[in-house]
Amino acid sequence: MDPQTKTNPVAAKQLPVMKLVLLSLVIVFAVLLFVVYSSQKAKNLEEGSKITTSQNPSLVTATVSPRPLEGAFSLTASQSSVAVNSPVTVTLEADSNGKAVVGYDLILQYDPAALEITSATSLLPDFTVYPIKSADHYSVTATKKITSEDPSIFNQAGVLNLIVTPKKSGSQSLRLVSNLGNEKTQMVDETTKVIYPAVSEITLEVK
Repeated sequence: MDPQTKTNPVAAKQLPVMKLVLLSLVIVFAVLLFVVYSSQKAKNLEEGSKITTSQNPSLVTATVSPRPLEGAFSLTASQSSVAVNSPVTVTLEADSNGKAVVGYDLILQYDPAALEITSATSLLPDFTVYPIKSADHYSVTATKKITSEDPSIFNQAGVLNLIVTPKKSGSQSLRLVSNLGNEKTQMVDETTKVIYPAVSEITLEVK
């Protein structure tokens, strides 16, 4: 027999061992690759979730802490059941939580096809009101006269009368809103601090 073709028994025994070692290395490498891929995928999903949250206005709004409310604005009507084209007086009652007020702004929303606000009159002689009627809302700014020296503390009392005329039968809502665009419902005290009051709404039953 040719010596060069003679099988080395030691090498023959080592061959399966080497195959096993190589197979083990391949398995370990595959596992490591899978772990790295899974970790990177999880990180990308987390970052994508953060980006979606920052770009979705509804999610951002839900996580933003609301500004603190102090005092209150509320509406009362001289009668809750009225007829079409019969004017009703709606009074704005205000509570400034013990603060002396020098001015306030309010925003009212309603269906202009169902209700019409025809006038706004201050119940406080020291305040001058400036109403503005827009296509989708009605706003009022009130300022205290510079000649007035007495502090004006709102203690759940009427400060403004609105004349509202129903134009359509049914349940019609008139609501104060905290903000609309750049406008805000607010009060300003004598130190120029802005006070954001709680707001409410009323419903008129129009026959």
